[in-house]
Amino acid sequence: MESEFPHVLFAKDGEIYELAGKGRVAIGGAYSIDKHIRLAENMGWWEDEQPSTEIKTHVEQRLEQAGWNVDIVLSHTCPMKYIPREVFFRA
Repeated sequence: MESEFPHVLFAKDGEIYELAGKGRVAIGGAYSIDKHIRLAENMGWWEDEQPSTEIKTHVEQRLEQAGWNVDIVLSHTCPMKYIPREVFFRA
């Protein structure tokens, strides 16, 4: 929690939250496949939007401690087979 937002819980990368009887791990950040378009059109893009090596290591350590047993993964990006790549590029 942050004092400015007392009613909002900010999920931290790698932490496992037990909510309604289910374990949920938070993994933030992602790679923007539209990075070049966003930069060319002066749209927002942030160099640190992908998880750092340290964050990835922390997430893996927490999952290892949990026996890689969580019910739900809260992430920015869906599994690769579901990524709608066609909507990111113009014809």
